[in-house]
Amino acid sequence: MWLGCEIGMNSQSDSVGKKRLGELLCERAYLNEADLGVALAEQKVRHRRLGQILLDLGYVTPAQLNEALSVQAGIEKIDLATVSVAGEVIGLVSADLVSKYNILPLWRENGRLAVAMTDPFQPQVMDDLRLVTGCFIQRYYAEPAQLEHAVLRFYGSNVARMLDDLAPVEQPSDEQLGNGDFSPAKLHELAREPSLVYLVNLIILEAIEARASDIHIEPFEHEVRIKYRIDGILVEKTPSSKRLQAAIVSRIKIMADMNIAERFVPQDGHIEFMGKNGKIDIRVSTIPTVFGEAAELRLLDRTASLINLTDLGMNPETLDGFSKCLNKTHGIVLVTGPTGSGKTTTLYAALNSIYSPGVKMITIEDPVEYQLDGINQMPVNAKRGLTFSTGLRHILRHDPDIIMVGEIRDRDTADIAIRAALTGHLVFSTLHTNDAAGAVTRLIDMGVEPFLLASSLEGILAQRLVRKICPKCRSFYQPDEHILQSLNGAARFDSGTQFYHGTGCDECNQTGLTGRVGIFELLRITSKLRELIAARPTTEQISREAPADHISMVHDGIAKVAQGITTPEEVFRVAKTIDEDD
Repeated sequence: MWLGCEIGMNSQSDSVGKKRLGELLCERAYLNEADLGVALAEQKVRHRRLGQILLDLGYVTPAQLNEALSVQAGIEKIDLATVSVAGEVIGLVSADLVSKYNILPLWRENGRLAVAMTDPFQPQVMDDLRLVTGCFIQRYYAEPAQLEHAVLRFYGSNVARMLDDLAPVEQPSDEQLGNGDFSPAKLHELAREPSLVYLVNLIILEAIEARASDIHIEPFEHEVRIKYRIDGILVEKTPSSKRLQAAIVSRIKIMADMNIAERFVPQDGHIEFMGKNGKIDIRVSTIPTVFGEAAELRLLDRTASLINLTDLGMNPETLDGFSKCLNKTHGIVLVTGPTGSGKTTTLYAALNSIYSPGVKMITIEDPVEYQLDGINQMPVNAKRGLTFSTGLRHILRHDPDIIMVGEIRDRDTADIAIRAALTGHLVFSTLHTNDAAGAVTRLIDMGVEPFLLASSLEGILAQRLVRKICPKCRSFYQPDEHILQSLNGAARFDSGTQFYHGTGCDECNQTGLTGRVGIFELLRITSKLRELIAARPTTEQISREAPADHISMVHDGIAKVAQGITTPEEVFRVAKTIDEDD
């Protein structure tokens, strides 16, 4: 990686050039003296380059090593945030080479081409660039993150570039049907083309790197739109040519072991995809639309580390009350909210916090999103008759202490869960309702007996996710008065409250927001509420009888605005669906 290469070498002062590699790494705080001593001792025994030994021992990263080697070799570091690249220079180096070697052409002058690199010590790169451009190459070192953003700015994403390359496909052939679709045999052939395989893999990899939870492939009359859901918001990428629609969807269906010939009924499938950091489970769903099949891919990273209960964003009062519910010996605890509000993550954090080898825990989920050490997890398999209700019946025969049911969808599952709670089990589950009080009326509407519900229910946690302000571009601002007035209906901001938002930067893709945190509402079931639930109350009656220390989701969101965690606009965007019936 750091072989000497004399082409276009920049010169700095001799004093810098004479510094040893270990000294340069220590100066930049990439390495400490103790670790350097270990590596030097190892070098005496193994007689290998110091840089390679440091990498093998895990003391430095390739990027840190390349930066120090660049300084040692006199290769200047460039700040790409202020660089502008002319169109004729972009045309000199193809997108394929830029992507393959992780480089960016900068400018051409007097027969020399300036090129930014994260690894300036690859002779093959220098040879290929000189051959393609006919120029001598002047190397500059660039930080990997900066180079990635700059390539995206001047060349577009890898997916966008591939879509442009693949768009001018052949004219309609005899293998196309009358409605413009391909025959099943031709679809199989197209979906196995190396370029199509690479494109679909690239779409998935790009979504994973963007921290997307979903990929949407949406066909329209003249194009196919590709969208990623990032932090709960859909972000549209470069649209694809309509001609690639059938091949892209067919490739996805082959990967998900779905019927490629059936295009007029919805289908579900599953993909196990190897990402850069490990296995990603992908749930695939296709539906027929007037312009062809649409596909939705839900990305589930099984290698992701579990979030601790204390990191979810609960305020101290809610966390204390929820922890008390988790430590009950029996009863049912519900987590409610719409799809994508983080309910399963909360339940996993809860199970992880109370896990003990002396307690038997069994879950039934659709699907198993994270693997919990020491806990028996059962995936739903409707095709083979394993539903939540049938699985729950069998779980009870295994003498569990704690049970988690992924979702209560029908009366049968609800009845079994509640009876399990009444017979000495602690049961966790999720429900789709707007707020905590609505969970009670939803279960009663399902047909659950109110007196059984009143006896078994211990607590209901309702939640939403709001996006956090990007720490890199966080600044003061004055929000819209109408939004403040709307939120002030729930709780008043102090007169001295300072408001923050993100102005937009490369780290947050110019959105000003990155990552998400929960806003929560915990309804603890008191003796007064048990009496009320037994009498078939309305949602409004339950809300009025909530304990005096009850904190609503909107109140919790306003507190996070006051703390500078999120913006009033974010809380309003999420909160307007909480009381939409009022």
